[in-house]
Amino acid sequence: MEVLRRDPHAAELRLTRDELLIISNALNEICHGIDLPEFATRIGAEPAEAGRLLAEFGALLGGRPATP
Repeated sequence: MEVLRRDPHAAELRLTRDELLIISNALNEICHGIDLPEFATRIGAEPAEAGRLLAEFGALLGGRPATP
């Protein structure tokens, strides 16, 4: 991973396909593979938001386009 730019509210990163796949796989496990009590408290996002992010990673990796 290469950090291209960052500020207190955002970061611009360059990730390899393998790094994208690791993040996508971790999100998939969080969203679908395990039952996580207090999801939003532990993950820092609501399940729908994590699912949206997972769909965006899937689209980046050549899967189906992300749906809003």
